[in-house]
Amino acid sequence: MLVMKPTPADVMRWFEEHYIQWRSRQTARQVGVTQWAKFLDVKRDTLNKYMLRGSLPEGENKLRIGDKYPELYDLLGEARPDPQFRSLARNWERIPARVRRQMMEQAEQYSAVSEEGVKRERSKKAG
Repeated sequence: MLVMKPTPADVMRWFEEHYIQWRSRQTARQVGVTQWAKFLDVKRDTLNKYMLRGSLPEGENKLRIGDKYPELYDLLGEARPDPQFRSLARNWERIPARVRRQMMEQAEQYSAVSEEGVKRERSKKAG
């Protein structure tokens, strides 16, 4: 499936619409792009690139904005990250090391079992 990247105009329009919606919900009199950037947890200069030039959010900035506005992924033509996984990732350092190791071991075991199941299914179809 071919997914078309949004045009810079699409990106600028998306950010403008979401900024206007966010601003209308604020109770403080003096709210602007600087406060929205803080809310999104991105630098103001970076936010300006999205709003004024239509640059595409990437990496950690995309994840931060997507945490607040999951529909960003729809604009970008990407699958939305699993919210439980994002929560785990955000809180990973707060989880005791022993528990993290146990989780990683369980994930490895699950992955190995899952991979073995996939191989069995493939060999059934091939045979």
